[in-house]
Amino acid sequence: MEEHMEFNAFQEETKIKLIELEQATDNSRLKSLVKKLAEELESLFEQTKKFIEEHNDPERNRQMIEKLKDTTDLALETMSKKVKEFKEDDKVQDILEVVQGKCKEMANYVNDCDTFNKVKDNVSDTFTNVKNDENIKKNVKKAKTTTLNLAKKALEKIEKALDDDGVVIHTMNQENTED
Repeated sequence: MEEHMEFNAFQEETKIKLIELEQATDNSRLKSLVKKLAEELESLFEQTKKFIEEHNDPERNRQMIEKLKDTTDLALETMSKKVKEFKEDDKVQDILEVVQGKCKEMANYVNDCDTFNKVKDNVSDTFTNVKNDENIKKNVKKAKTTTLNLAKKALEKIEKALDDDGVVIHTMNQENTED
């Protein structure tokens, strides 16, 4: 719950910063780039929000929020610098591509973590199901009993064969009966 509140507050703060950035320039081309950045960040926020809602790991969710904050802060800082330094040139487009690349990196990071967690959960569930399966427990118990009985019979046969040859064997059972 705390992650949701922190996430929502950060998302609102980012929206305000984007509006301020857009209002800080009169250049239509730069305003267009700020709007594209806003769209990229909104998509990133949606993916992260979905991740947080699907996972109940507060520590992992905090890590995702911190990673989102770092990525967003870098994007906003870069765009803010360029708004201040803007001159009619193609460097702004390059900056947007870098920012979009960072947003895509973050989106891939979110997706990779989600896929890993699903696989891990599936494997864990399978092990738990096998461990708790009553049929498996019964069969393991039968295998133990059968193995123990087989070992006892083999020992009896060996003792009998050696007794027939005059060799005396003391087993735990014979010692227990002598006491």
